[in-house]
Amino acid sequence: MYKARKVVLVVDDEVGMREMLSWLLGKEYDIVAASDGEEAAARIAAGGVDLVVTDVTMPRLGGFGVLEAAASTLPKTPAIVMTGFGTVEMAVQAMRQGASDFLLKPFDAKVLAERIQETLAAAPIIAR
Repeated sequence: MYKARKVVLVVDDEVGMREMLSWLLGKEYDIVAASDGEEAAARIAAGGVDLVVTDVTMPRLGGFGVLEAAASTLPKTPAIVMTGFGTVEMAVQAMRQGASDFLLKPFDAKVLAERIQETLAAAPIIAR
């Protein structure tokens, strides 16, 4: 029986980071990429996203806006927040807004892959 691959939305305004994450995660998951929060919010509204991996600091709409979009449109969709300029307060805010995890850049790709796998395993099944 065919098992559909999970869809991961990668949101980062840095092209290099977005492409690296898309390449790395594309081995296991179907990847949809967005260059900012507004593009991500539109993609989330379209549905079919199993997990969001988002940067915090982006133009137009940041990562916390992405979390809001996910919470209002797809409330059971888990999200992992990443940033190069994190603080304890930022991590707490991300978790309060529904993030499943918070990573500081640079991070080990293996750690991210493990966190994604754990997050998806714990997530409820989302009807497509």
